[in-house]
Amino acid sequence: MILLSLLLLILMCGTSYAIPAFSRQYGTSCSTCHIDFPKLNDFGKAFKDAGFKFPKDDESFIKIPPIMLGAPANKELWPRTIWPGTIPGLPPIGLRFNTFFQVVSKNRNNFNTGNLATRLPARAF
Repeated sequence: MILLSLLLLILMCGTSYAIPAFSRQYGTSCSTCHIDFPKLNDFGKAFKDAGFKFPKDDESFIKIPPIMLGAPANKELWPRTIWPGTIPGLPPIGLRFNTFFQVVSKNRNNFNTGNLATRLPARAF
């Protein structure tokens, strides 16, 4: 029963669009670049325009050393080839839990005033 519930929960999950890979790499919070997800603030726009690197002296801000892709021997053997980039040192795994709860009652009040004009007194003091 638990396995079935877990399977249903996984299948009902919506699409996720955000992972805090850059936040982990630079050791900052998400609010450094975002006003409210997915909206970027001015620093976030500059960070995106700079190729997802901090402006000027990027290496001093990196808290987790990146893993280089490719073998250094191949770089020396073919110096004019495109050298692969880097990936973050930690896996970019992030969890986000969004809750929503709505109750709709089956008991609805039928508020019927009838003819409201006949119920009002002729004169009100």
